[in-house]
Amino acid sequence: MSESPASGSKSAPRTCPSCDKRVAKSAKFCPNCGVNIEEAEARLKAEAGRKAQAEAREEARAEARAQAAAERKERAEARAAARKAAAESGERQTPAWLWPVVAVVALAVIGLCVAVLLVSVAFLTVGQ
Repeated sequence: MSESPASGSKSAPRTCPSCDKRVAKSAKFCPNCGVNIEEAEARLKAEAGRKAQAEAREEARAEARAQAAAERKERAEARAAARKAAAESGERQTPAWLWPVVAVVALAVIGLCVAVLLVSVAFLTVGQ
C-alpha cells in the first residue's frame, strides 16, 4: 500500500519559503531559487516569534494606556462629584493652591515685622 502525499511521506511536496514553489520534502535546497530551505524556514519561524512578541508587547502597552486613561477618568469623575456635593451642601472648598500662597505671605509679613523690629532697635541704640 503506498502513502499519499497528504499522509506525511518523505517525498510529499512542500513549499519553498523564499519563492513559494513546490519542492520535495527531502530537498535541502530549492531547485528554483537555490535557497537553503531549512535555514529559510528557521528564519521565518524566528521572525514570526519576534513579530508575535512585538505584538504582545504592543498589546500590553495599549492595555496599560487604556487602564491609565480609565483611572484618570475615574479620578476626574470623583473630583467632580466631590465638588458637586460640596456645592449642594453649601460648603466652600478651599482651593489647593491657596495654602502655599498663604504660607508665603505669612513668611513675608513675619520677615517685615522682624526687619521693622531690628531697625527700631538700631535707632534706639544709636540715640543713646
